[in-house]
Amino acid sequence: MQGLFVDPEGEGPLTRLWEELTGDSRDFDTLVLEAKHQVVRELLGSELNRLVALFVTVCERHRRHRDDTRHDLQQALAAA
Repeated sequence: MQGLFVDPEGEGPLTRLWEELTGDSRDFDTLVLEAKHQVVRELLGSELNRLVALFVTVCERHRRHRDDTRHDLQQALAAA
């Protein structure tokens, strides 16, 4: 339903315009993924830190996960 009023022929010219204006030739999926990671790091940083703290507490209770570092846990949560 989202593409109902979108002319697929316009994608090429719009992509070229975007690349010309921004100098950015990455594909849309890559841009979206990078934007999501930026939001997690910059706008939701305190929430991420709180989740990491909770995750560290949980891991400390389980011998098999005690060696997981705070940094590793933060990277795993931010990538999810």
